[in-house]
Amino acid sequence: MSLPPILFHTIAVEPARWTPQRVARPLVELLPPIAEAGFRELEIFEPHLTKAPSLEAVHKRLAELEMKPVVLSSYLTLNPAQTSDQTVAEEIERTKGLIDAFGFQKMRVFAGGGIAPENSGAVSAFRERLELLANRLPDTELLVETHDDSIAEDPHVLVKMIQQIQSPKMGLLFQPTFFDAEKALAQIKVEAPFIRHIHLQNRNVEKGFESLAGGLFSWPTLLAELPSPVPMTLEFTPVGICTPEDFDLAKTLAEAKREIAYIEQAGGWI
Repeated sequence: MSLPPILFHTIAVEPARWTPQRVARPLVELLPPIAEAGFRELEIFEPHLTKAPSLEAVHKRLAELEMKPVVLSSYLTLNPAQTSDQTVAEEIERTKGLIDAFGFQKMRVFAGGGIAPENSGAVSAFRERLELLANRLPDTELLVETHDDSIAEDPHVLVKMIQQIQSPKMGLLFQPTFFDAEKALAQIKVEAPFIRHIHLQNRNVEKGFESLAGGLFSWPTLLAELPSPVPMTLEFTPVGICTPEDFDLAKTLAEAKREIAYIEQAGGWI
């Protein structure tokens, strides 16, 4: 069975991703080398758009290079303890503007960052806001990411929430929530029927980033739990996890190509 195309996440070539700066170089400068490396379908790190000097220039460059923005990797905050209803409504409208402007088919949203799954009141309030988002974006597939420090810390609670929403345009974006191979396998067994997208990354025992083939998680084993292949995004490469001063764009893109080739050639696991 053939795989859907593997997207490239622009966060992989953003060494300032976890700093207050967020963006080291404008996206419009990063797109040509990404395209030259052979990546045409993208998941875009939202700060690459919100901090862009010109969204029009980004849109034009994507068109010139025949690149397709598929997933908006959003940082919309829906945690009721962190944002007011008015702020959420305003941010949803801002996000909708980006989706409409670039034609994103899908949007990544965190599974309630900072919400403990046992906090039923916060989970319920988050679910209501997620439903509000789904109603405002009826043509956009919503991907709820199984990030740690969120409702995703309990896969059963997260799956129950998705079931309660009952939206055909909503599913899970799987990445291992637990940095433990056995727990990650148990997680995907629970979530498999609801997974619509995958973030490819791997870790070592110190929780640092590792290659897809050499880290804690056996991706062939994890992916074999899915009832059918789903789209994926290469999210990080180990060599790209460094300071902006040490970042090597060409080296990171070369490693990305090798990582994608590994997934494409793993064979026999679906």
